[in-house]
Amino acid sequence: MKSLRKILSNFILTALLIILITLIFNFCIYACFVFYFSTSKSNISLDKIAKELTQSNSGVSLSSNGLDLLQSKYSWAMLLDDNGNIIWDWQLPSDLFKTYTSSDIASFSKWYLKDYPVNGWNTKYGLLIVGSPKRSLWKSSLEIPTTAVYKFPVIILSILIINFIFILLLSLLFGYRFYRSLRIITNGIAGLANQSYTPLPEKGMTELLAKHLNQTATLLNKQNDFLSKRDSARTRWISGVSHDIRTPLSIIMGYTDCLKSDAALSQKQKKQISTIEEQSFQIKKLIEDLNLTSKLEYNMHPLRFTKYKLSALLRKVVTDFLNQDMDDKYQIYIDLPSSLENIFLLGDTNLLYRAYSNIILNSIKHNKNGCHINVSVILESSYVSISFCDSGKGIPKKIIELLKTDSEPDEKTHIMGLRIVKQIILAHNSEITFSNEQIIIKMPL
Repeated sequence: MKSLRKILSNFILTALLIILITLIFNFCIYACFVFYFSTSKSNISLDKIAKELTQSNSGVSLSSNGLDLLQSKYSWAMLLDDNGNIIWDWQLPSDLFKTYTSSDIASFSKWYLKDYPVNGWNTKYGLLIVGSPKRSLWKSSLEIPTTAVYKFPVIILSILIINFIFILLLSLLFGYRFYRSLRIITNGIAGLANQSYTPLPEKGMTELLAKHLNQTATLLNKQNDFLSKRDSARTRWISGVSHDIRTPLSIIMGYTDCLKSDAALSQKQKKQISTIEEQSFQIKKLIEDLNLTSKLEYNMHPLRFTKYKLSALLRKVVTDFLNQDMDDKYQIYIDLPSSLENIFLLGDTNLLYRAYSNIILNSIKHNKNGCHINVSVILESSYVSISFCDSGKGIPKKIIELLKTDSEPDEKTHIMGLRIVKQIILAHNSEITFSNEQIIIKMPL
């Protein structure tokens, strides 16, 4: 409510201030325009020029100071005696050399002379006429009764007051109507955010807005109920399946371990048992991945942040893979500059180990013909960039799009390993970028 009142008051004050400033500004512009182009200013300039005229035996002349004043505003000038003859001139156009009658002088002294805007000033030597280029000035006459001129301040002030009161009343009227309607909408939005929404009355100037808000609230409630039921069912299903599979899987793995050491079995049978054991471990890992991604998605997995050495963690990941008797067609290289040997970061080392291992395992799994896997680290100003790339076929565009949009894959597409990587990195307030050539992780320092 307070914020809404503040918005309304700011709106009204701003509108009034804009109107007031606009009126003052326009008035000042008008005053400056009138002052700048007024005849009184011209007359002052002509008076100064007239004072610079002198007469000698050779005739009338104008001082250098007078010429400077003349050149600053006018393009030509002439001085007429009482008979209308030109007794002095300056840059006078050729079509103006003539003798002028009294009627000629009366007609152009304040207006135009052959389309030249002119002004006149009586001097002790005669009538001084100054002119400007053609079409450079627009001159008109304004006749106002003296009584009205004397009342101008009162009239202008009255008009300003009436306009101010009228605008203020309109602002208050429309502002209050809008305030009442907007207050209902604001309360509805607040209720929607607090999950305590009450249907809004659909009337007034915000009728459509209230209607759409009611529809949105209904739709959100339905979606929230559906998502809540779906998530609960999914969590129960994952938990139940994991529990039901874990026990028989442990028995299978236990018996498999015993059978491996049985001397009575042939080599073929031992190889089959090794295959069973390998697939059992694979099922176990899938169950762990399923539980982990579910917990990370709903923020149910506890994060145990500790200070760790980045170089040591990456070396451990690579070393563990190399110690698994990998096929020679897979080669893992790590590029760690000496400047990064003593860099410590904060994070859950178990989860980060899982993420980095998943990336390398993904390269091995999807490149059956072998590949070179490169892990490189670069220290930036505010973060550490860890790059994983391989010489294989890279990540398909379809997988990259699914990872970017967090969309659900189809039955033939499996992205659980890389999705877990993304969830772990995001849980560490870090950035991860997937491309066909490489995966880049940016960990804050």
